[in-house]
Formats: sequence, structure tokens, C-alpha cells
Amino acid sequence: MGSPVSPGFESDYNIVMDSFAADGEGNRRMALQEWQSLGYDQNSHIASAAEVFVDPHGNDFQLKAGSPAINTGINLDDVMTDLNNVARPLGAGYDIGAYER
Repeated sequence: MGSPVSPGFESDYNIVMDSFAADGEGNRRMALQEWQSLGYDQNSHIASAAEVFVDPHGNDFQLKAGSPAINTGINLDDVMTDLNNVARPLGAGYDIGAYER
């Protein structure tokens, strides 16, 4: 990021770690709650890769059962299918990420 954050930057509806840097060099770190106080990632969730993906170490980034990314995304009009060509949404809502479960 630029200092403090690049103009026009937007970030929301993501699965994140609880560590953000807004100074471009990573010298000033903040937790999600502080990052959100700046107006970013209001609808994002903290989770580990193991909580989200089927097998992140084996490069299987499809969503596992119970993933916090399921049904917590938003509609992006130009993204009608996932990487497996599955229509979005599939279920109660859009999933966060490249795969719909």
C-alpha cells in the first residue's frame, strides 16, 4: 500500500489474517479492527488457510465444508462462474474467492 493507503483503494468481503500494514513498507502493523476503523474490510473475516481451503499445502484452494468464505461474498456482475465453471451463486449467497461451493 502507499502511504497511508493508495488513493482509490477499496477492500471488503475478504478472508484475511489479523495483520495489516498501511504504510507501504510494513513498518506499522495493525489488527483487523483498527484497519476497519479506517473504513476498509468492513465485511471481511479472519481465518487461516486451513479453515478456508480443502488442502492449501497441496494447492487445492477449493472451499472446504464449513469454510467461512461460503455464502459471505457479494455479487460481482462480471463474475458469473467460478474457476470450475460453476454458476454463481450456488446456494444461499455468493462465496468469497475463486471457487463456489
